[in-house]
Order: sequence, then C-alpha cells, then structure tokens
Amino acid sequence: MLKGGVHSLIVNSNVEERCVETNQRMEASIEVNLPTKNMEDLLKKAYKHWSVLTQTVKPLSFTIIREQKEVRLTTNAITLVVKNETPQGDGWHE
Repeated sequence: MLKGGVHSLIVNSNVEERCVETNQRMEASIEVNLPTKNMEDLLKKAYKHWSVLTQTVKPLSFTIIREQKEVRLTTNAITLVVKNETPQGDGWHE
C-alpha cells in the first residue's frame, strides 16, 4: 500500500487551434479538452486528500504544422505537484 509519494502533472486545458493564414478556428486535435476551471476542479477532487505543493496555470502559444498548414495552438498549461502524506491507505479512497 502506498504510504507517501509525489505526483507531478502538467495538463493542457482550453486548447484552441487557429489557421495562421486565415485565423479560422480549427477543431483541436487533443484527447481531452476541458475549460481550465473544469480541469482544476477534476484534479482537486482526484487529489482531495493530498497536500498541494505547487499549482499554477500558464498560458502558452505555439505555431505547429497540422494538415500541411501553420496552426497557432493556444492552451493553458496547468502544473500540479501534490504529496500524499496519508499515514495509511493510498490517498485515493476515504
């Protein structure tokens, strides 16, 4: 049984892709694309028994190539570092 440990996550949220040439919005090619607040709420719930060491949200923007076109990808990168200090159990269950 896990008695301690640290998880470090970097998760993208609010992902948007736009064609650089036309500024037309494109469907984001990402598995899970939630608004930042929703993603933070899910993480908070998943780690409710853990101590938060770091939690930040940083807006990022990159130019990528998608379907032979330049695409501007914007996202909010959520960084979360949590520590399980639960003396018993795994910290996931009550």
